[in-house]
Order: sequence, then structure tokens, then C-alpha cells
Amino acid sequence: MFADLQGHVLSGATELALSKYEAAVHAFNIYRGDPVALVDQASDAAPEFIMAHILKAYLDAIAMEPEATAEAKTVAMHVTGLEMNDRERSLLKALHDLLVNNWTAASVTLDYHNMRFPTDLLGLQVGILTDFFRANARNMRDRYRAGFASLLGGSTRVFQRIRSLCIWARRMRRLRAGGSCRR
Repeated sequence: MFADLQGHVLSGATELALSKYEAAVHAFNIYRGDPVALVDQASDAAPEFIMAHILKAYLDAIAMEPEATAEAKTVAMHVTGLEMNDRERSLLKALHDLLVNNWTAASVTLDYHNMRFPTDLLGLQVGILTDFFRANARNMRDRYRAGFASLLGGSTRVFQRIRSLCIWARRMRRLRAGGSCRR
């Protein structure tokens, strides 16, 4: 069994697929590079790799484009029949809520997910994005604070990614309030 940088077990992963998946998550975390191409490579390397499919579906779902949403629904239906662990099921539940355009239910599901899996970068980032798109600054703040606090004793790389998400969320709150991104 393979695990990601945060120690979460990944169903169906291989060594090559894991490295591509981690690169895709990193690209998504810092909004740089092409996470879709990387996660496609991970899925091609290991067709039964659940988290690669879930990441791909989330990337398509939050794009909010009709073609991308249709692709996300196809991926989600494919994954639903596969055997998965609790973390993957939890993320899939929130994904299903997003795909039926129930962003509030998805956000609440991700709140519970983040309580159970506080170091899950994908769940944390998608949760922050659902809060942002729903203009829920308080929940966004609380979500990234909880994620930040859970990583104080964890991996330095993961800690730095959470920190960059916090900075991004703070800047987005300032912009929504009519301010500037700069201090």
C-alpha cells in the first residue's frame, strides 16, 4: 500500500502513479503548472488509483464549465463502483454534492471531512474554494486555521503548502472586501 505525503493510504496506487499524483496535487496547491495533465498521467499509470480519479473530477468540477462538469460526472460514476477507503468515500460524497450544484452541502461535507482528515490537502483546498465561491469568509478562515494548526508538528513541505493556501485565502478575503491584495 502506498501513502501520500500526509500519510493517507491511497487505494490502487503504484510508485509511478503516486509520483505523478503528488506532482498534480502540488501544482493544484500552488496554482502553477498543469495538474490535469499530471493527474491524467497518474490515472494512465494506475487505472485503479482512486485518488487520481477523484482529483481529476474535482479539478473538472471546480472549473464550473459545462464540458468539464460532464467529464467530472463521468469520472465520479466510474470511481463509485471501485473499492475505496473512508477518506476516498468522504471526498467522493462531497464531489457528488458539487456535481449536483449543491455547493453548501459539499462545503458542509468537506467540513466533516477536514475534521476527520485534517492534513488532507485536496479536501482542505477544495473546501477553501467552496467557501470562497459561496462568499463564506468565516468558514474559509476557520477551515484553513484548523488545517494550519493540525500541521504544526507535521511535514515541512505540507506545512508550507498549507501556509500558501492561508495567504491566498487572506488575499481573496481582502479583495472581496474591496481592498488590495498587497499590505
